[in-house]
Amino acid sequence: TITKMNRWESAWTDIIGGGPPRWKAGEAVQNYVLLSNFLAEKNVSTEKVFIPLAGDHAFAPLLYKRGSSFVATELVRIAAMQLRNRCECEGEWKEESFTSSEGTTIECWTSKDGRARIWVGDHFTIVNEFEKEQYPVLIDKDAFGALPVEKREEYQATIKKILAPGGYVYLEGKERDDIENGPPFHLSRELIENSWKGYEILDHKQNFYELPPFFPVVFLLKRQE
Repeated sequence: TITKMNRWESAWTDIIGGGPPRWKAGEAVQNYVLLSNFLAEKNVSTEKVFIPLAGDHAFAPLLYKRGSSFVATELVRIAAMQLRNRCECEGEWKEESFTSSEGTTIECWTSKDGRARIWVGDHFTIVNEFEKEQYPVLIDKDAFGALPVEKREEYQATIKKILAPGGYVYLEGKERDDIENGPPFHLSRELIENSWKGYEILDHKQNFYELPPFFPVVFLLKRQE
């Protein structure tokens, strides 16, 4: 039986082995957009950031190397290990394992200096049972856009738990001509306005790098509640 976990593991094995980059394309441009156009211009501090469903997103290691701290969740262990390796932290990582209320294993890796923490396992379980802090900034790169419609409300509930009142969400996704299928699923400004109630759209950019047949789109949201 092919499970969701099998599919994501297969995708990451392919990418790490040199296969098609898919959503990893345009990383340098994305980081520039994050640091300058969106966060710096709006005076949004990146001192402490939460990154859900992070994959091996290059922004987290970049933050770490600039002296900031981050906490990330990732379902696929090989992707989380790739993220950990990209940080190039000094010293040994502290590795812990926990058992969820449903009996699943959740791992937590913390860098020696405490500025990087990576949770490995189901994002919903991690936020609902283990990660209790709130964060002023959340970086969502293709996480919301990868989820089917029926999972989005549950995902947004975890964001509400983890994001401090008045906090910011950098939300990146894809617009596409095929608005029914995915992942990645089609994200438009109208969809974000209708589905992210209680958030103000501070900025919005389209097509800031090329990834045919998709059209990259990013939003900067501020929590109003």
